[in-house]
This record gives sequence, structure tokens and C-alpha cells, in this order.
Amino acid sequence: MEPTFSILRRLLPGFERGFDVYDANFHQRKPGEDRYKSVEWRAEDVANRALAWLSRHQQRPFFFWLHFYDAHDPYDPPEPFKTHYASALYDGQIAYTDSIVGSFVEVLRKHGLYQNSVIAIAADHGEAFGEHGEERHGMFLYDETIHVPLLLKLSAGRLGGKHVEERVALAEVAPTLLEAAGVSAPGTMQAHSLFPLIDAAKIDVAKSAIGSKGKAPERIVADTLESELADFQQKTSSVRSEQTKLDPTQAEKLGALGYLTSDSAGANTSEKGAIDPKRED
Repeated sequence: MEPTFSILRRLLPGFERGFDVYDANFHQRKPGEDRYKSVEWRAEDVANRALAWLSRHQQRPFFFWLHFYDAHDPYDPPEPFKTHYASALYDGQIAYTDSIVGSFVEVLRKHGLYQNSVIAIAADHGEAFGEHGEERHGMFLYDETIHVPLLLKLSAGRLGGKHVEERVALAEVAPTLLEAAGVSAPGTMQAHSLFPLIDAAKIDVAKSAIGSKGKAPERIVADTLESELADFQQKTSSVRSEQTKLDPTQAEKLGALGYLTSDSAGANTSEKGAIDPKRED
């Protein structure tokens, strides 16, 4: 079994499943305690922990997953990004994280690990800044929050320079990485590898603006969305899961992250359903 490592910013159980090492020793913030020593780490700390692990496992194939939380609210980039982006702290958080990722990649290059590595960079969601009446994320499904970047670097520069215009799902990242590693994806996976789509893409994407039968890609998405939803419902409706009840401590943790927007926490919490900002009543 090849070594696997994960740093994921979460306070609830279950996210460590499948990893040999799971480094997320967070705890509720105590009075006077720095948030970056309790409920989250800055990108630099995440990267340094990963590099420390990598220094002990670089002699054979490895897999690790890093979760950088810095671009989440509240936006508080360290200096000099805080001063340079004083009027746009969200941009400052992104610039700071980008610099850390760049430094991390340079370490891989220095130790001869970059060339043969497969690297995927993606976001779990975007942020809204007043578009459609929403601030941050968690309520609506507009492009501002669901259209996220996905970058894939393959070993030895394979397929470098290709730009796929079609929209894909983040669920397809896992089977894609498995194929890149020469591992067969489990039949129960509800997604497929992106390699057929990548192989078909052309480096010159100017001709890909119009899809089949002269239709624009967005029109094709709208035409097939209903069937895709029906297919997903068919795959998942046969599995009934019990409603998860969160205790008050768990509900508080999720609320602090901004992800508790309904009464899913159970009757023991005072959380109310999210209010649609476009409603006048």
C-alpha cells in the first residue's frame, strides 16, 4: 500500500477515511487564542507540514491532498499581502495562497519530484460579492459560486497546453487521477475519467466555441441537464441514508464555517433556515 497523506481543514469525523496519515488536529478556539493555532492553519503551515511528511516518503509513489482554507471569510492575508491588497483582501488571500503553492512546487522541482508528479488544483466553490443579492456562498447555485477552476498537470508534461472549454464535475477528478496512476476506478464511482475529453481537446480552442450541430456549449448543457439529473437521481435513490443529527457542539462548528444554513442540525439547535435575499417579504 502506497503512503497517503491529507491535511484537511475540518472539525467533524469521517474525512480521514482512506488516508494513512490525516493531519487535522484542530480544536475549538479558546478565549484569546489565535484562530490560526486552533480552528485553521495558514497556507504556509499546511505546506510545511506536507513537506515534512514528504521528506520521509519521497522514495516511492505517494499521494497527498492539501486543503488551503485561506480564501475563506474572514479575509485576513498576512503581510505584505494585507497592505498590498488593503482594498481587496479576498484577492490578497488568493495571492498569498498562490505564493505558497508556487514555493511548494519549487521544492518538488528541487528534489526531482515535479516532472513525474501528477498535480490537480481545484476549488470547492467560489465567492459571491453581492451578485444576485448574495454575499459569500452557501445559498444560491449561480456561476459565481459553482464555476470553479480545475488545473491538471500530468507527468512528463503530457498533454501540456490543452484547454478544455466544456464544463465538467469535480467528481470526475478522482477517476481521472486514478487513471493517471494506472489504477482502475471502482465500478461504484458516479463519475468517469476526463482523459477521453482531454485527448479530444485541441490546443487551439478557437474552434471549440460551437458544439455539435452548431449549438453553443451552454445551450448543450441546458439541453442535457434534465437527463443528467434524472440519471443521478436513479443512481442515488436506491440508497437511503439516515438523517444525521448534529449535537450542539458540531452545529456550532459548522455554523462558524458558514455551512449551516438550514434546520439540518436538528431540534437541539436554534439555527434557522437561510433567508433568500431576493425575497421582499
